[in-house]
Amino acid sequence: ITTINIFEVSHEDAYNSDVDEGPHAATAFMANFSSTSRTNGATKSHVNEVHTDDNQIFDNVSHLLAHEIHQEEHLDFDVESYIDDNTIPYHQYQLDSEVQDVPTEVYHVSPGEISMITILDELRNQLDGHLKVNQEQSMVNDSLKAELARCKLEIQTLERNKVKHDLDTTLVQRNKRNAELEPENVLLKSNLSQKVESIN
Repeated sequence: ITTINIFEVSHEDAYNSDVDEGPHAATAFMANFSSTSRTNGATKSHVNEVHTDDNQIFDNVSHLLAHEIHQEEHLDFDVESYIDDNTIPYHQYQLDSEVQDVPTEVYHVSPGEISMITILDELRNQLDGHLKVNQEQSMVNDSLKAELARCKLEIQTLERNKVKHDLDTTLVQRNKRNAELEPENVLLKSNLSQKVESIN
């Protein structure tokens, strides 16, 4: 017995316009698969032919692609945001590198250079010693200047006191001399008075 299955699909059975999202062709095909009546001992299956709208398939595929692209862009944005949070400007990186990567170079020093360095160190030590001595002498000079100014004031005071003392001494001596001459003066006055009386 030969069994022949005939599949016929129409547009009305394959697609339901009330559904928001159009079904895939395989799903529509399996949903509308039906068997027809048997004829002459042979089985005849009747399935509606599936006609798909190219625009509907394109819209569905475009919708899925747009959704996936949106998810990828969101993921890329999160990754870029994370990278930006951990990124420093290039000039800042250069500054940090200059601070961290200080070159350390070892130079060969000849014996002549060592001798010159030793001499320079000795001269620097001598200069430091001279500067220290000069500073100490400057402090001593300042102290001596202050002492000299004080002595000058004392000398001026002593000179004024000496002049006053000399005047006082002269006055005392004159008073003493006057006191000594007073009796003699009295005697002379008495003698003069007697002579005048005798002449008269």
